[in-house]
Amino acid sequence: MEHVSFWLILSVIVVFDVKENRIPNKWVVVLLGCSFLLLTIKYGGVTSIKLDHVYGGLVAFFGGLIFYILRAMAAGDVKLLGVVGFTIGLHELGDYSLLLILSGGFIGVYYLLDNISRSGVTLIENFKQYAVLNIAQRKNMASSVDAKLAIPFAPAIMLALLLLSSTTI
Repeated sequence: MEHVSFWLILSVIVVFDVKENRIPNKWVVVLLGCSFLLLTIKYGGVTSIKLDHVYGGLVAFFGGLIFYILRAMAAGDVKLLGVVGFTIGLHELGDYSLLLILSGGFIGVYYLLDNISRSGVTLIENFKQYAVLNIAQRKNMASSVDAKLAIPFAPAIMLALLLLSSTTI
């Protein structure tokens, strides 16, 4: 998407995710509406939007849903991935997925290092705490363990989309 309105709305979503660790549904719906409008203009009408975009949205949404079921992704991220999949279409989803893995890893490492530097805990101790927390969560004992490191995924979603759009220009 080349339109500034799409990027502004996506930026608002990223800020919400970073600051509040949640993605409001209303902003996801606004982004979907913006994407739908831009695709309608691009293809010359609602009925002219290619099914590739619908399939891209469905595949991205259900792919994210698998990670949600595995508790590896939040619901807002799944919905946002569905909108991004709709926006880019199925034909771009493979390249986007690779860029998403790379950008998610990059941002995850950043948050991990930031957490370590703020906590004063060594890297090994941090991994041990994470392992204990992960086991406790799986046994539904998360309330007895300190809060986990929350890594917002919307920045990775946006970064991957920026990388994709810069490679297709």
